[in-house]
Amino acid sequence: VQQVTPTPVADAEILAAGRMTLKAKVTLADQRELLVRFYPPGREAIAEFEPALLARLCDAGANVPAPLASSAEVGE
Repeated sequence: VQQVTPTPVADAEILAAGRMTLKAKVTLADQRELLVRFYPPGREAIAEFEPALLARLCDAGANVPAPLASSAEVGE
């Protein structure tokens, strides 16, 4: 998170595991909330295309989270 925003993290909470990813809710010091997805072993291929897919859906007006960054962009 610190690689994509200069705003400090105030809190982080691991959420129940989903079907394809592990998730954490991160609250920043300015009270913005982010959802951080972690792709477990065996799901790396999803991390290659899902952020771009979500961005296209968001741009088209779909009610999906807008990606701020992916590990491919900022390094793992």
